[in-house]
Amino acid sequence: MTRLNAWMLTVVFTVGCGGSAGDPLGDERPSGDGQPGDVTHTTVSIPFGLESSCEHDGAERVLTARNRSVVPERMYTAGCTGADGSRRLFVSVPVTTGHDRTHPQLAEGHHSQVIFEAELDASTGAFALTGNAIHQPECLDAHGIAVSSDCSTVATLCRRPHFTSETQPFTRDLVAEYGNDDIDQPGPIGGEPSDSHADYNDEMWLYEWNSQELSETPDKYVVHKGIGPLTRARGLGNYYLLFGEDDDSYAVAVRSSTGGGTRHVADAFLVIDRSGSDYAIASGRGYTWACGRGHTTSNIPAYNPSTGQYAIWCMTDFNADKIGGINGMWFRTESMGDSDDNQFIAVNAGGGHRQGSVQSIRPLPNGNYLGALVAHPEARDDWGMDAPTKVALARFDGNSGSLIDGVNWVVSDSNIYLGHAQLGVLGEDRYLLGYAELFDRTKAEEDEGRNSTRFMIPSAYHVVEIDGNGNALTSSQVMADGAGWGDQDQWTNLGAGFLAWAYIPDAVFGENGETPGCSSDTLRLSLYRAAE
Repeated sequence: MTRLNAWMLTVVFTVGCGGSAGDPLGDERPSGDGQPGDVTHTTVSIPFGLESSCEHDGAERVLTARNRSVVPERMYTAGCTGADGSRRLFVSVPVTTGHDRTHPQLAEGHHSQVIFEAELDASTGAFALTGNAIHQPECLDAHGIAVSSDCSTVATLCRRPHFTSETQPFTRDLVAEYGNDDIDQPGPIGGEPSDSHADYNDEMWLYEWNSQELSETPDKYVVHKGIGPLTRARGLGNYYLLFGEDDDSYAVAVRSSTGGGTRHVADAFLVIDRSGSDYAIASGRGYTWACGRGHTTSNIPAYNPSTGQYAIWCMTDFNADKIGGINGMWFRTESMGDSDDNQFIAVNAGGGHRQGSVQSIRPLPNGNYLGALVAHPEARDDWGMDAPTKVALARFDGNSGSLIDGVNWVVSDSNIYLGHAQLGVLGEDRYLLGYAELFDRTKAEEDEGRNSTRFMIPSAYHVVEIDGNGNALTSSQVMADGAGWGDQDQWTNLGAGFLAWAYIPDAVFGENGETPGCSSDTLRLSLYRAAE
């Protein structure tokens, strides 16, 4: 099979950022005495000569909602170890193919999906493209990707236009077989036929390659028919795919909409049983509608191999007490269904301006879960300039879903809004915590206040190794060379002590305040390698 290695342009940066030099003074900045790991970056060309996509106009992000796009769309990654011991990274990246208007909902050009594979040289920390890649123009964006531990199975989510399943071939229509109206809502709104794509919901398909090159034809499963069109999505919610290998299942976490009457936005969390000869949406696992009260703004799942169970946490623009202007954060196990229970904290909604999100959730060996979130601790309904967001850890019981020992606020600054929190597993009770500095309220006038681009683009990124209680195990590092990650992009494991992710080459403001571009024909593949 042909592999096009000519795609690769590789530039490697090695960052030996020992110590906390460069960290600005703050109220709580975790930093310990241990030796931090190394961070390396490899710049690669996006296959097929395409450019990554900017976020859709009007998209909401973790700290703000804007009417114009200044940051990249979300990217998704998955990692595995091949039979030969090679560490491999798979990347699902949204790309734009210009203003050809090949789909009516995408006024700024046709967004689609590129998936590619890269192999890590563990001795240097550099990645090299393998040539295993595919461009999927039928997918209206790039969404979640999952891979088996031995790299033999690769799967992804593909958003397709409404009614595609009526005209295009598929392996199985799991939605039709499941027979639940919550996930079978194509529209149109009000029930009357319409010429506008915005009046219909998209479909979500699951593509699966088994011992195949990505260029080969995958199996295709229809898993949801109520995915709100991008013109109406405003960046709300996430689209993740997890592979529970021990359980032989997938978890699909998507932002979803009702198709009739006045469209409502929430989410669905579906478990796909693949243990038998026929794949099926599993009954009694996950839910078909709504992680919590209100519109779902973030929905991030996790799989715990110790128990073979999934869990999900989310944020909504409402709360358990039904108080206007207050956001709720929720956690639920796969067995809790779609009840309104299990809000674990109410947080500042920012007067209609988002101020925080659940960010990253990881399984613990004892069956519980540990997550990192961004928010202001006070549940207030005003935006104000005196409520900088902070980074916290939250631990949950894997059986009951209850919060254990409260929310632990671990990083804070009295003047700087923090965001882009990430949490990755390095080893037993050893994690990498990442966060970014965004808006500085002491510079409010020059930064346009609540409309500032600095609520979306960081000025600096930090990483530090911690234990599960938030105690620093190493000195803190400031990411160099403009490297970073997206506000809800997730890190992926490449074996014990290795974490990787993909993002555009320039993630921070320039030294003189220059705004980095939101699209690029190259990506920076980053690796954190623990020292011990």
